[in-house]
Amino acid sequence: MLIGRQDEISNLTRMLRGGVVCVVGPPGVGKSALARAALPRDGLRIDCSGAQSSDQLLQRLTSALALPDGPGRGPRLVHALAGARAVLLDDVDDVLAASEDLAKSWLDLVPGLTVITTSRAPLRAAGAELLELAPLAPSDGAALLLRSAGPRAGLDPDDDTLLALSEALDGLPLALTLAGDRLRLLTPAQLLAASAPTTLLGGALGRTIASARTSLPPPAAEALTRLSCFHGAFGLPEALAVLGPDGMDALQELRDDSVLSSEGGRFRLLRAVRERVASSLPSLPDHAAVRSAHAQAVLAA
Repeated sequence: MLIGRQDEISNLTRMLRGGVVCVVGPPGVGKSALARAALPRDGLRIDCSGAQSSDQLLQRLTSALALPDGPGRGPRLVHALAGARAVLLDDVDDVLAASEDLAKSWLDLVPGLTVITTSRAPLRAAGAELLELAPLAPSDGAALLLRSAGPRAGLDPDDDTLLALSEALDGLPLALTLAGDRLRLLTPAQLLAASAPTTLLGGALGRTIASARTSLPPPAAEALTRLSCFHGAFGLPEALAVLGPDGMDALQELRDDSVLSSEGGRFRLLRAVRERVASSLPSLPDHAAVRSAHAQAVLAA
């Protein structure tokens, strides 16, 4: 059972009434887990992670449905989809356009079918519904830490450090689950006091962040590196101070890809993203100028 996601599961279940439903959110927020929890028992899940083209996406499809090559594949596909009621295309970040085309063709073939996709950015299919998944609340994050650590960790459920650690990890279920593993080795206070706690959580989180970063266009990836100098929320003037006057497109790209949050005119990078990306900041040719612009912008703010 997913902790802290009952409302989201109910909302997604109600959305399964035909058409395209996009579950989006930042890396590590639990999009796949939520979609699998809401998928009906007669639903089909197709793992699209790593697919780089429409051909590779079709290969995943035919493999998942055990479809034969040749002229008989079309009718068997329609039969499989009609019996599924809902199909989950899981992790389509690298094949968004191909997934959109595939979903449209399926909906034409099978009226009433629901196609669920998980990704950081939504599909642009006409009429697609959107469920944007937010991080966990601190209390739910603390509960996930406790469950992930298990009884051997001997944690006190009333320890306020667990709430602080949940907030420090931005309520990301992947980070919290990995942190629970570490709490069988370290105390919550030790992990919280680390200079970069998210880098102590193992490779799964790093690989997730790296995948999100490499999928960005080069200008947006560089902008992400530049923005990693901010340790908290920042405004548009501060962002443009380190990005330059042409940084608006990059900001939009990062927001659309869910690696940058935006609320009330303020921006913020998830800690897991910032700590993983900041190590490449010194490699920028104008690293010193970026640091200087950041300092001046913070002082001005």
